Amino acid sequence: MAALLLHCLNRSSVGSVDSSLSVLESDCASANQPSSCLLLGEMGSGKTSLLFLTALLAASDFGLKVVFLAPTQLQTRPPSLHGSRGAMDPHGLKRIQFIYPRKMNDLLQYIASLHNEKHLPSLIVVDKLDEYVYTASGGSRPLHAVARVCALLLDTVSFVAQKRASTCDKGPGKKPCANCHVIVSFNVSQAAPEQNPQKDQVLGVIERYFPVTCLMDQESGREGQKSWWISFSSKYDKHLLMMAGEKRWSVTYSQNGEVEICAVSSEKGEKS
Repeated sequence: MAALLLHCLNRSSVGSVDSSLSVLESDCASANQPSSCLLLGEMGSGKTSLLFLTALLAASDFGLKVVFLAPTQLQTRPPSLHGSRGAMDPHGLKRIQFIYPRKMNDLLQYIASLHNEKHLPSLIVVDKLDEYVYTASGGSRPLHAVARVCALLLDTVSFVAQKRASTCDKGPGKKPCANCHVIVSFNVSQAAPEQNPQKDQVLGVIERYFPVTCLMDQESGREGQKSWWISFSSKYDKHLLMMAGEKRWSVTYSQNGEVEICAVSSEKGEKS
């Protein structure tokens, strides 16, 4: 969900005062808000780290149950944050379930059975969707593969949300039932057209299912550092764009594994 990514960026920005927590609490519970978000970036842009941090903050700040799906096991914990606001709940990591389906069929089978889980998730994260798509059927039918997995993800998210709502305690003074959301990452590294002739078509299919996009673009960083611009776009979600305002974020990774996130005005190009 884009609002959770937005919360992660605001919460982790240097010197930020995150006033969006109460707004995000209602958004995370609202069935009216978009339940899906696509994170795009080149290989090495830190998409996995950002997803991991978003999952951890969703679990820590909102108490959400998170399912994190990836084709390979994560080797490191989220990077340490330089100058971030506030501490995270040390028990947040316990609310994240890490599952590592190796192939597309494994991923599809798990997603299809997710609604049978005893404790239903409020956030589903799928990292490196491109690896599943291009390895399915030897990569000969990527359009079919990506349409199938995206449709199944959104159907599952909708079903889980309905099931949660039907079993939620709606008595006086109770918090609203948390909706179910999904965030997927996809590698858009620049490849020669002859190497990946269907790349644009595959992205077009994904964007039909995930109309809210978080894009990571590389910027020139200082020596020994890698820096990326992060911005949101959507043709349909005016509410999200209003929450993001005229902002983008600069994310810098240092050689010692530390990450610094800064909110930047889109108009002035200055750190806020």
